[in-house]
Amino acid sequence: MAVHCAGFGDHTTVSALVTKELAAQAADHSIGWVDAPVSGGQAGAENGQLVIMCGGDEAHFSAAKPVMDAYSKGTVHFGDVGAGQLTKMVNQVCIAGAIQSISEGLYLAMKAGLAAKPVADLV
Repeated sequence: MAVHCAGFGDHTTVSALVTKELAAQAADHSIGWVDAPVSGGQAGAENGQLVIMCGGDEAHFSAAKPVMDAYSKGTVHFGDVGAGQLTKMVNQVCIAGAIQSISEGLYLAMKAGLAAKPVADLV
């Protein structure tokens, strides 16, 4: 007897390849799959302020979106299965770049003899 489920939203952060493999296994059991990694950390989860980056069939996304909207400030569909994971990867690269540029700027401030805290507070 086959079990039918409209969809499954996976909030883990894994490679796009892994999520495609999981989606294929879910499809074998008539289960829809939405890869839906999140950004926002624990505070975002506790305050309903997560951002959810989704990939998967449009119908599966549409079924899962109202549930995810209950605990997110933004739930966006970016394309086929794997697109959510790839969007999360882009997000991580952007965050890493921002952190690196802030540290470079503060290092420059200290090397120039400036007090790093007031510079950081202003910037």
